[in-house]
Amino acid sequence: MIKTPYLLFLGDAPDQLAAKVAQGIRDWRPDISIGQIKLPGCKADLNLKNYTLEEAKENGAKTLIIGVANRGGKFSDSWKKTLCHALELKFDIASGLHNLLSNEKDLLNLSEVNECNLIDVRIPKQQFPIGNGKKRTGKRCLTIGTDCSVGKMYSSLAIEKEMRSREIKVSFRATGQTGILISGRGIPLDAIVADFMAGSVEALSPEIRDVMTVRLKADTYGWDPIDRWKSRFPDIKLDEGWFDIKKLIKKSRIYVSTYNATTYLESFTMNIPTVIYWNENHWELRNSAIPYFKMLKDVGIFHETPESAAEHINKIWENVDLWWESDDVQEAIGTFKKRFSHLPDDLLDRVKLELNSEIKRSKNSHLDESPY
Repeated sequence: MIKTPYLLFLGDAPDQLAAKVAQGIRDWRPDISIGQIKLPGCKADLNLKNYTLEEAKENGAKTLIIGVANRGGKFSDSWKKTLCHALELKFDIASGLHNLLSNEKDLLNLSEVNECNLIDVRIPKQQFPIGNGKKRTGKRCLTIGTDCSVGKMYSSLAIEKEMRSREIKVSFRATGQTGILISGRGIPLDAIVADFMAGSVEALSPEIRDVMTVRLKADTYGWDPIDRWKSRFPDIKLDEGWFDIKKLIKKSRIYVSTYNATTYLESFTMNIPTVIYWNENHWELRNSAIPYFKMLKDVGIFHETPESAAEHINKIWENVDLWWESDDVQEAIGTFKKRFSHLPDDLLDRVKLELNSEIKRSKNSHLDESPY
């Protein structure tokens, strides 16, 4: 999921049409579009506040969205300067351009050093099978047109908005770059090999169990959990505990934690939608922590039974982000993280300072150890 709020990068767009990606985000997600940033010569404008990168960061922006088509299929020097500075300030950067952020070595190196994400929404995040044609629950509306830019996405979003106003359960499923940036999720259909398009479309609106992965402990202690799971759910996907848990969580639509460990703190920090449940008789909370878990319980994150957790997941499944990005949920997560998993912005500087102090102490101690 792409972190919000967004700062919309208009670059040196020669006209309004060149910034149609940013315009789409501005039109449909004004709640997460806190401002715009322009380069000299830009002719586009979204009627948003103009920010510097530093100002936007101070106002809570988390992701710089490249909302404009670049000229000649390359990142100009002026663009690069802004994008590099954004990574130095720990912005994530998301782009739907044909030339990929991840192919730019200087951007890739800076993103790794500053622990930021380069998000190329044109690259599918998973592999897809061929379509199976199985009947699925729910109803779907497909908008089609005779042109790539005829207004299919705008029509779909308008339909979704009106249905929501009538309290109808509905969610928009993005198949293009702008739609993915608007909704935070989706599949870039034009980047899928034709043989697998049907499978990818099915994956856009799956049954929950079809896409669920159960992570087992690497050491089974003789319990043989694989056979136990497969005997009840033959088609369930199992991870035997050998893969990087952070990578699995990052790819998850929802992460479900079934015991009191630090993993859900990591998913909170990554801002991945998370549901927790465990039996409080087995995992006792200290008194000082109870009010914080009560707060998580009130917004649907913490549950005391698997039945309650499952009921909640079924309820939010069609639009997880709408629940997760709501003010109440984000406020509860922020308060919980501040108490139990706060990472200061200057953490690396603090570590360096502490290491340098320890090195100096070690040297001074060595000098004091005279053999005479």
